[in-house]
Amino acid sequence: MGRVKFQVHLEVDSLHAIPYQTVIVFCKVKPNEGKFLSGKSFFTHRQPVENNVVTWKEGFDFQVKMHTGDDAVALPHIVKISVRRETEGGSKHAKLGHVKIDVSEFIGFGRTERNYLLVSDDESHRQDNSTLKVAVSMKLIEGNPLVKPRGVTARPSNPHVHNEDGDFDDDDDEEDERDDLNISSEEPIRIVQQVLDGL
Repeated sequence: MGRVKFQVHLEVDSLHAIPYQTVIVFCKVKPNEGKFLSGKSFFTHRQPVENNVVTWKEGFDFQVKMHTGDDAVALPHIVKISVRRETEGGSKHAKLGHVKIDVSEFIGFGRTERNYLLVSDDESHRQDNSTLKVAVSMKLIEGNPLVKPRGVTARPSNPHVHNEDGDFDDDDDEEDERDDLNISSEEPIRIVQQVLDGL
C-alpha cells in the first residue's frame, strides 16, 4: 500500500435535459476529505434554465490524498456534486439529484470531459434523464510518479506530464524506440568493406 497526493481541477460545465423552464439551478461540490484552494466556495453561481440547459463553466481546485495498491493502481476517491434548484424565491432549495465522480479514473489523462446521469436523492422517485457535464484534470504533487488510474484500460501516462492538448506526451519516446530498432540495410555492407580494407 502506498499514498499519493494530487491537485485536482474540476470544472462543472453544464446540466442538460433538465425538465424545468423557469427555475434557478446551482451545484454544491463536495470533495471527500479534500480542501479547496484560494478560499473557493463549495457552490457554483445560481443560473437560470435556458432551453432545458443550465450552463456554469466554473472551476474548482482542491487537493486529495489517495491510497494505492501493491500494483500502484489508485484506490477510489469520490467527489460528489449535488444539483439543486431554488424554491420560495431563493430562500430555500430542493435537490434535483447528484453525481459521484471517482477522480482516480482521471489520473494521467490530462483534461478529460465526461457526462454523468443525474441520480435522484429520493430512492422512491425515478430521476429524469438529466446529465451533468464535467471536466477533470489531475496533477501529481506527492508520491509515486508511476501511479496508475483505476478502472481504465487505456495506456497510463506519467500523471503530471501532458501536452497542452491533454494528450499523452510520449511521441518522442516512441520515435527513440523505433530508431533504436531500425538498422540500416547498408550497415552489413559497410562492415564487410571495412574488413576487406584491413586485409
